[in-house]
Amino acid sequence: MSTYNETGHAINIANLKRLIAFVNGYGAVYMPTKVSLTLAKLEILNTAAVASLGSVVVNNTAFNEVVNERMAAFKKLS
Repeated sequence: MSTYNETGHAINIANLKRLIAFVNGYGAVYMPTKVSLTLAKLEILNTAAVASLGSVVVNNTAFNEVVNERMAAFKKLS
């Protein structure tokens, strides 16, 4: 039986959103000792991750367009 594990940046961001929702469920009881795990820091991280993923998509699209143009130009050569 084969299994399929989803991977990638979008999945990581979705999992971070799930973590934030889970932490919100705890309410005031959730008080981690590590500052980077506080709800406010997790939300900041999520905002930055979503913005970065958007940037990656835009830049990757531009890159793919240039590569396709180059492939078309070289296809004419034998």
